[in-house]
Amino acid sequence: MSRQSELRAHLGLLGELSSIVGAMKNMAQVEVHRTERIEQVQGEALATVTGSMALFHQVNPGMIADRLPGQSVMVLIGSERGFCGGFNNQVARSFTSQAEGHDTVLVVGGRLAGKMTIDDRTTCIPGPATIDEVPVRGQELTDHLLRLTPPVSRLTLIHHGAHGVAPTVVFPWPEVGGIDTASSLCFNMPPPLLLRELQWHCLQQGLLHAVLLSLAVENRMRMQQMERAMDHLDELTRTLRLRQNTLRQQEIIEEIEMMLTERSD
Repeated sequence: MSRQSELRAHLGLLGELSSIVGAMKNMAQVEVHRTERIEQVQGEALATVTGSMALFHQVNPGMIADRLPGQSVMVLIGSERGFCGGFNNQVARSFTSQAEGHDTVLVVGGRLAGKMTIDDRTTCIPGPATIDEVPVRGQELTDHLLRLTPPVSRLTLIHHGAHGVAPTVVFPWPEVGGIDTASSLCFNMPPPLLLRELQWHCLQQGLLHAVLLSLAVENRMRMQQMERAMDHLDELTRTLRLRQNTLRQQEIIEEIEMMLTERSD
């Protein structure tokens, strides 16, 4: 194969790769838009539940949910798909600094699991690859937590959010305030039972919100990764086209020299 043929084949391959990377970037962009819209709705649902919690504590100040014997659980939310830069590495590094003091570790996302040291206390479960899988994966995560023996007494979450990656305690949900209401407000359920139900409801809504936030960040980082890949491919394409033009000029010069030589003979 001539050098020109090799360059043409290489340029064709780069063109195909650019098309694939561009499609992946567009898919990530679509997922970002879809996730952000649903995350806003989920955020409103979470705000409603936490508002109910604030209302409860306003009427029953100082009441703490029954601390049943249980275990401390840490949930790490990573990605199921790759090509998202240092997304999973950041979660893994945050876990390393917070690893002690937890009885059970749940790793959400196959790509994150591949970067973790798996031991007897660690369980890996699939994460959502797209927004359509969030309800199913969120329910699987909640069901797994409910099946733990002994039950969960404290749950810490590590995931990508609006302010980076940091551990957050989501169970028991911290006491919140700031709502003024009449102290005579009555509830249909006994306060201790209502508080436990509110705690678990906040946990469920908080987990879904965290998964959505994480998925949005994952796809934004994937978009950035694809943009960098496209820039690199464009640079390689420009370099090869310059080589192709230079080689073509050399071939033309050689052809002219041969013609001149033949005429002089």
